Formats: sequence, structure tokens, C-alpha cells
Amino acid sequence: MITLTRSLRRGLDGGRVSKKALLTSIATNPLIIGLLLGVGYSQSGLALPDVVRQTGQQISGLALPLALVCAGVSLDFKTMLRTSNVAAFSTVAKLVVVPGLLTLGCWLVEFRGVQLGIIFLFTSTPTAAGSYAMTRAMGGMLRWRPTLSP
Repeated sequence: MITLTRSLRRGLDGGRVSKKALLTSIATNPLIIGLLLGVGYSQSGLALPDVVRQTGQQISGLALPLALVCAGVSLDFKTMLRTSNVAAFSTVAKLVVVPGLLTLGCWLVEFRGVQLGIIFLFTSTPTAAGSYAMTRAMGGMLRWRPTLSP
């Protein structure tokens, strides 16, 4: 969140982001608001109506594939690779550094077997759908320009 806010506001205010702007972007992020509302509802002990639960299950089955298609369609690889090495660094961090460090840390506190494997898998799984939604909500996606071939 902090990195995304800083990179989207790089051209504004000389590249510096005030603490107030950062806190505002976090507090108004739809994913964080949804997460907090979901946790609050979960802790309330209220039962979810069957129709809402079933509808949620159907939507969740479609949400990830649809978000990945939208993310793939909106990517502009030339612009992404030309602007900086952030994409390469973040990919290496997400697929190698973070899972490696977290798995090592969990191994040091004596997680073993299946639990350690699950920790590794969860920390290295793609976050494209959530990242796409968060970046779009913050106004940071490149516009997709279709290429027409003759």
C-alpha cells in the first residue's frame, strides 16, 4: 500500500507523500474497508442468510478468473518494462525473497511438514486479482490501447 501510494504520487509534490495523504489512501482503500467490515461481521456472530452465502460463492467462483483476464488485458508490457525495474524487483521479491524468508523463519520456530509447505505456497501465490483491484481503485492502471493489425 505504501509503495503503491508513493509510486502513484511520484510526480506530485516532488515525489514526497505526506503522512496524511498516506493514511487517507489507506483508510479509503475499498479492499481494506471491505476487509474490516468482513472481520467485524465475522466477529458479530450473526448468521449469513443462505441466499447471500450462495450468491457470494457463485460470485467468488467467477471473480478471480475475471480479474485475471482484466489484468492481462490492461497490461502494457512495453511501458511497464521501459519505466523502471520495479516490475522485475517486485516479481523476484514475491516469488523468491518473501516466501524464502517466511519459510525459513517458520522453520526456525519449528514448523515442519505440511504446515511449512502450506506457508510456502501461501506466501508465493500470485496476488494479481487483489493488486489489480487495489491499483485500479487508487487510479494507477495504465490505459489499455488495443493494437489493430491489418
